[in-house]
Amino acid sequence: MATSVEAGGAWTTQEDIVLCSPRTEMALASRWKILNKELGKWRDSLAKERDNVRSGQNLADEILQAQMWFCAMGQGKKSFLSHQCWEVGKNCSRFKIISNGPSVVLNETPLHDSLATD
Repeated sequence: MATSVEAGGAWTTQEDIVLCSPRTEMALASRWKILNKELGKWRDSLAKERDNVRSGQNLADEILQAQMWFCAMGQGKKSFLSHQCWEVGKNCSRFKIISNGPSVVLNETPLHDSLATD
C-alpha cells in the first residue's frame, strides 16, 4: 500500500515525527539539499540512458549505463547509491524523466516509391 507521500498527498503526522525525531531542522535541510541534487542527477542519468538505448539491452544494462552517466557527471567520484529514495520519489513531478532524444517513428517513409518506374 502506498504511503500518502507516494500517492502525492500530504505527510501524516506520524511520518513527520519519524522524519524529524532524530534530526535538527538544519540537518534535515542540509541532507535534503544533498539528496535533492543527487536524485536530480540520477534522473538526468536515466534520461540520457533512455536516449541512447541499444538493441538487446536489458534492465541491468540500462542501470549500468545510467551509473556510468551518473559517475561522468560527478567526474567519476561516486556511484548513485540512493536507490530506495529514488523508488519513493521517482513519481514526484520534480523527478519525472523527460526524454530529450528524438522520437522513434517506424514506417514513416515507404521503402519503395510506388510511383517510380523502372
